[in-house]
Amino acid sequence: MGSKVSIRELVQTLVEEGYSIPQITKALRINRTYGYELIKEKAPKKRVQNDEASLRQKIQELCGMFPTNEYRRIRVWLQKKYGIHVNHKRVYRIMKELGLLKHNVGWSFGSHYHFVCLALCLLLLQENGNSRIGLQP
Repeated sequence: MGSKVSIRELVQTLVEEGYSIPQITKALRINRTYGYELIKEKAPKKRVQNDEASLRQKIQELCGMFPTNEYRRIRVWLQKKYGIHVNHKRVYRIMKELGLLKHNVGWSFGSHYHFVCLALCLLLLQENGNSRIGLQP
């Protein structure tokens, strides 16, 4: 059995032997622009990976400085203060692992609505002298 050859290697070999790209692509029945793409030298993509430990330390520091900020705001502070561009989902994951996420414990609509109703009832009671409901002052 013969060894498998990638189409990229085949096109590059044929170009080295002196065939033109239009001839090769016509014979292989592939798109001509794809043929030109196959002979280009591909430089490997360099992905700068931030050091996870230093990122965790900086997130902890920012959470200490701004304890009420959530993960999206901490991401903005990372950009402003340190020039680190990081995805908000990554900041969320790190803050979750470190236990730094803030839970919404604020007022919900229902509790606020009940509070307003209670305040209105108390005002009505004060105006009426508490006599309608039978409460003593």
